[in-house]
Amino acid sequence: MGKPVGNGPYRVRSYVKGSAMALEKWDAYPGRDRALNEGVSLLVYTDNNTAYTDVLAGNLDLVDDVPATQLKNVRTDLDGRYINTPAGILQTLAFPFYDPRWNTDGARKVRTGLSMAINRAQITRTLFRGTRTPATDWTSPVLGAKGGYQSGLCGHACDYDPAAPRS
Repeated sequence: MGKPVGNGPYRVRSYVKGSAMALEKWDAYPGRDRALNEGVSLLVYTDNNTAYTDVLAGNLDLVDDVPATQLKNVRTDLDGRYINTPAGILQTLAFPFYDPRWNTDGARKVRTGLSMAINRAQITRTLFRGTRTPATDWTSPVLGAKGGYQSGLCGHACDYDPAAPRS
């Protein structure tokens, strides 16, 4: 270890697969944005509730996945340290297209009907407390038009209309 991998201001000091990676300042870094600290510890959490608890306890500086159950408390819990910014994420319900039964006209109707039965606006408003954007495309809005995002691309399949598939 100890040799830089990539082109950043840190190098790997130690690594434990599935657990943690310790990075240290790379003094020979040739770039302008040199590290302003001595290093960074990257920890692997398999449960975002545990990570959130560690942030509250002061054992972790940053978490990028606040549990949905904590979104109602996050602003007061983190006392001005909470930032909500768009991310290049898309959450989907997927079907096993390797199974030919999911590639029929009837299955296409079932997939569309299930999609139309999901009230994306209500889910993002209530469960995620307005911290998400309801999907209308197959990519994240953070990509923008230059990145291929096109609002409404999903068409009627992303519209909440649970009665439509029955007709």
